Amino acid sequence: MARRRELDNIRSKKDSIKKSLRTLLYNALSRYTDKGKVHTSSKYGVDYKKCILKLEEDAQSYGYTVKEMREMNYHIDHIIPMTEYNLEKKKEVARCFNPLNLRWLPAKENIIKGNHLRPQDLEIIKTLPKEIYPQSLKEIK
Repeated sequence: MARRRELDNIRSKKDSIKKSLRTLLYNALSRYTDKGKVHTSSKYGVDYKKCILKLEEDAQSYGYTVKEMREMNYHIDHIIPMTEYNLEKKKEVARCFNPLNLRWLPAKENIIKGNHLRPQDLEIIKTLPKEIYPQSLKEIK
């Protein structure tokens, strides 16, 4: 029974992140495209497993679990805002939801940030592979 509870707890944490990512994808495509979400996430090139693994590793690097990050009111944030990507194009959707473009950010900070590029984010973006940059963001100086 204890092992089963442990497995259920692990599944529920992963399901929680996956649900958040699915909601982010659905809302982004609904807001920023003409047709909305018309394909499965895999057709867009979004790999939830890789995203979940990256977010779990990030939480561990802070010394917390995913559940604790959620309880401390952290959001999943896109380092390069979704609005910088042309979400009408599948490749841009895949770039936007690349695990390297995701991080934990305190909810208050994420809400204030909105869809803007802050100076401190520009420094982080410079460390990201250029393959995930949106077409609109040619080069970070």
